[in-house]
Amino acid sequence: MANSKENKKTTVFSNFISYLNDHESYVKWLGILVCVLLMIAFYFINLKRQRITELSKLEFKNTQIETVADGTYFGKCKTSFMYVEVEVCVKDGRFEKISIVDSKGFKGKNAESILDDMVKKNKILVSPIEHEELYSIVFYVAVDDAVRKGCRRSKKR
Repeated sequence: MANSKENKKTTVFSNFISYLNDHESYVKWLGILVCVLLMIAFYFINLKRQRITELSKLEFKNTQIETVADGTYFGKCKTSFMYVEVEVCVKDGRFEKISIVDSKGFKGKNAESILDDMVKKNKILVSPIEHEELYSIVFYVAVDDAVRKGCRRSKKR
């Protein structure tokens, strides 16, 4: 019985080798295709890693809106993959309105929803846009840049 299983394994292996020999050009092309797909995957993984590294170097203070004087402020954030400029209106320690003045590199329609969420929750750090988390960080930094310009100074200085 064991000998029968061993013969079947040998036969299957022999048939596979025979198949490869008969279809050698297809196997070569399949190997090339797999290599190209792996190279593309590694490219996109590396690109995302570079973007994360770039975002980690941006200045973000998570300014509390309660410390910001009433007014309209403009902030921006520029990265290698996106540029955004926002207008932030603050009244009585609350976001009144946040709107996009200029945007390049971001094609998603969900941008407005993250800004609306900031106004609704009255804070900069809100849930990021699903599947567009890196772009959400750019919006956080731009809004923070704007409100820092209106931040009241502490009297202890």
